[in-house]
Amino acid sequence: MIPRFSLSDLPGADIILPGLEDYAAGRLTKGSLLVRIGRPRFAAVGLLDGMPPVAALDRDAEHLLYELLCRELERNAYPEYRSLMRLLVSFENAADHRFRRAAEAASMAAPV
Repeated sequence: MIPRFSLSDLPGADIILPGLEDYAAGRLTKGSLLVRIGRPRFAAVGLLDGMPPVAALDRDAEHLLYELLCRELERNAYPEYRSLMRLLVSFENAADHRFRRAAEAASMAAPV
């Protein structure tokens, strides 16, 4: 199920939305690892509906993300890691808010 609300203007969408495609394809990218980390909240708003579970890697996603950043950035990995985690939380909060507003609007529009 594709959510019936736009996500492209949310903070971090430039990393998270391609990460959803990478997640579905089983690729390990910064975006797909952020999706794995945020999996419970993404699933709650319907972003992972129809995607295969990749649970074996989900528990190690934070470590994998940090290792990926260490390989790419060496000394600057930790600030980038913290920045990506803040971006993930911002995206999750905004998506959750948008999902709740869309659900409320749909319930008000439903015939009684």
